Amino acid sequence: MKKLTVSNSISQFFSSPFTSVYQPIKVSENSKYRTPVETNDVSKKREKYVTYDEDGNFIEVEMAMEVSALSSSIIEYVKKNYNTYTIKEASEIVELNGNVLYKVILNGLDLFFDSNSNFIKSIKNQMGTF
Repeated sequence: MKKLTVSNSISQFFSSPFTSVYQPIKVSENSKYRTPVETNDVSKKREKYVTYDEDGNFIEVEMAMEVSALSSSIIEYVKKNYNTYTIKEASEIVELNGNVLYKVILNGLDLFFDSNSNFIKSIKNQMGTF
């Protein structure tokens, strides 16, 4: 991701529900903006990223989670189908419609699972991290 200067309207959209917001970064795909955020909710002190489109419409929030918090079904799927990979990180994604997804980050590959731990898709990851 390349850090770009964005309009004040995009920055305002990022700041409303959060206590600390950082400069939004434009993600090359589909003109999405993504920024790390912090909230006052101590019970949810997880690294979070919020994604908005260029019109300021909320798309999703992605929250870091412990790999050990992944369901056993997801862990078993990765062991069976990606046995030469190591799970580097994991995150929970909540989409605009309320759907919850789980993202498993391997070396160079992101795996996505639905809220019932069913595999959805894999995407090559150039960054290798959250």
